[in-house]
Amino acid sequence: MTQAPATTPATGRARNVIEVANLKKEFTVRSPLGLRTGSVKAVAGVSFALREGETLGVVGESGCGKSTTGRLVQSLITPTSGSVTFMGKDLDTASKAERREYQAAVQMIFQDPYSSLNPRKRIGSILEEALRIHGVRDRKVLKARVIEVLETVGFSEEHYYRFPHEFSGGQRQRIGIARALMVNPKVIVCDEPVSALDVSIQSQVLNLLRKLQREKNLTYMFISHDLSVVKYIADRVAVMYLGKIVELAPTKELYASPKHPYTKALLSAVPVHHPRDKKDREILQGDVPSPLNPPSGCVFRTRCPMAMEVCAQKEPTTVTLEGNHQVACHLFTEEATHKAIHSGSGAGSPAYASEAPRS
Repeated sequence: MTQAPATTPATGRARNVIEVANLKKEFTVRSPLGLRTGSVKAVAGVSFALREGETLGVVGESGCGKSTTGRLVQSLITPTSGSVTFMGKDLDTASKAERREYQAAVQMIFQDPYSSLNPRKRIGSILEEALRIHGVRDRKVLKARVIEVLETVGFSEEHYYRFPHEFSGGQRQRIGIARALMVNPKVIVCDEPVSALDVSIQSQVLNLLRKLQREKNLTYMFISHDLSVVKYIADRVAVMYLGKIVELAPTKELYASPKHPYTKALLSAVPVHHPRDKKDREILQGDVPSPLNPPSGCVFRTRCPMAMEVCAQKEPTTVTLEGNHQVACHLFTEEATHKAIHSGSGAGSPAYASEAPRS
């Protein structure tokens, strides 16, 4: 494998720590007799990069493939196809030693801090396990490192001997963060890390994550369904729908000027802080299609108020707009623009939307 240059590109942007290209994951569905009846297309060809020191937010409805994408990046599951490149090294051709190095460099914080901690083990033993897996055996070194990390997330030496049930939900999530930090990772995949916590504790955990990021130059992939939380912590946001990324942009740009109809609908559902800030809701019709049999062309077309004939025939390509704003929608392709001009209507007009296939 070839090592990527360690320097920051001349553009001034941070280098890419992880690059994901056309990543796909299908899960086989079997009948009670064990016969293959189909496959669930959980992740259907996503491409993105994680830049050094940034937070990439990943949002979307339940079942859109966010968590599966995170597990693919963390190498907890094997992709059906596509590639993951770490610091210029392709994992497909990585040696066993290089894969072990990757697994240490990319850690994960899980959604439920209680079920991800062994209730029969003390916290010290749980945190030491990460170092043991990577070859550390010296008892003094293990204990010293655990205490150091516990203090980093706001605990003291006495917590080393406690069991998970002796902690509150927010404290358990800080233990989950401590476990991810044990092997000095470069990237942490945060899978809904605050969704199980109440609002006051959420802010404490988010502020801790931001503090650790500044101190250790960490890169986060932050998966969440809460758009308010993502707006607070993320530098860029990727919006997923039915296994695909439909929009990716810097956070301020995405929230100020969403392009994809799905993103607009998601943002319109975010609660407002005061009744005077009331906004129009864009309510989507129908249900999310089954990933066993996704729609042809654009996967969002069956619920899109702006759908056109071309949406059923062809999958939209991802185009980059001003401000590095990426969107996969026929409304922004040359073909759609040409069609709108020749039909005498503009994007979003009733004539334009009337061509929507609803099935």
